[in-house]
Amino acid sequence: MPEGGLVAYSDALKVLDRALESKHGIVIFFKHKARAQGFRFRLYAARRADRKHNRLIFEPSDPSWGSSAYDELVLTIHEDEGWRLYLTRGGLGPNLGIDKIVDLDTGEKLDLEDKE
Repeated sequence: MPEGGLVAYSDALKVLDRALESKHGIVIFFKHKARAQGFRFRLYAARRADRKHNRLIFEPSDPSWGSSAYDELVLTIHEDEGWRLYLTRGGLGPNLGIDKIVDLDTGEKLDLEDKE
């Protein structure tokens, strides 16, 4: 981790803050996959530095000790006319849902909770 703790990641922390301020998250466009991957690693490092910082300023009994407000963000890369780095809030989000598995032979939806 670079010297300077959180100060060394001010650019990454600004991006993480913007993602938290957004209802669903943000997306950043990159021309090259390696640049998207490199910035994602930088965001991971900033999150680790924030956790380390929180271990210094909070007591172990505090829920913020050793954790980061950025922990709820999921960082994924997708190819779409270049490379897009998505910073989205964890969980399924409003546009996704869970459905039962469909048996491809019968078309019947299988309920995994049903006991036979």
